[in-house]
Amino acid sequence: MKNWFVAILAISITGCTASEPQSIIHREGSTLAERQAVFDQCDFAAIQAIPRAMTVAVSPGYSNPGTLQCNTYGNSTSCYRVGAVNIAPTYSNIDANQSIRTRYINRCIEAKGYAVALLPLCTKQEDKSFIIATQDNQPPLSQITCAYFGH
Repeated sequence: MKNWFVAILAISITGCTASEPQSIIHREGSTLAERQAVFDQCDFAAIQAIPRAMTVAVSPGYSNPGTLQCNTYGNSTSCYRVGAVNIAPTYSNIDANQSIRTRYINRCIEAKGYAVALLPLCTKQEDKSFIIATQDNQPPLSQITCAYFGH
């Protein structure tokens, strides 16, 4: 259950790609359950206030027929195509309201006395262990150097 919450939190607040800073909810001394409850309340309120607006994003692809080159040898002509490229378009579903809903969630979390902080993902095991050990008594933000969403 804990892993599910933190994964949803990272995706909801930041869009979640590994190279980008990740959002964490912070209040010194808070427990993971308290932070989860605040996020759930704010996420629910955001969905009610700003519903999903699903749309399709299209990347048009690329097509270049190249050039046709022909060579004649006596009575015989042979032709071949050079430089032809055909990249198909791609389609993806996106929520046009996601960024405004994320801002709504962040403001809601802050209104409840928590902070939303952007941190790089933890890469060192000792940092990950620190995050796990302090998840139910969150230390001052100055002591948290990275975000970790594992178990």
